[in-house]
Amino acid sequence: MIIPSCRLRLSSRMSLEEVGRVVSDRVLGGVPFVGREEYIRDEVPAIYSKAEVLGIRFILMGEPDDEGYYLEADSRSLIANLSAEQVKRSLLDISPLVTHLLSGIEGITVANNGSQSS
Repeated sequence: MIIPSCRLRLSSRMSLEEVGRVVSDRVLGGVPFVGREEYIRDEVPAIYSKAEVLGIRFILMGEPDDEGYYLEADSRSLIANLSAEQVKRSLLDISPLVTHLLSGIEGITVANNGSQSS
């Protein structure tokens, strides 16, 4: 089994919803982000993909400030019945692919493991 993983920092002055629309179009094939009013993250505004993509739900959280946004893959539904060793062997970091898909978008800078792409 392969479990896609992703965690990226995005910098933008766009609103959470605007960044969500860009990620939806460029990465998720148009699957919209929803749930702003559900407060899925206690400390920061967050939205999540309405449907799973590749078996995972994407979460976008943060604000247009110095800390920016974080895009992460929530794979809890895939790993629920796996041991820690099975999860470790199955993880596949798709962050470089997502970085590539988001590169060149005016107004968004992507940081992946310390490197940045705009």
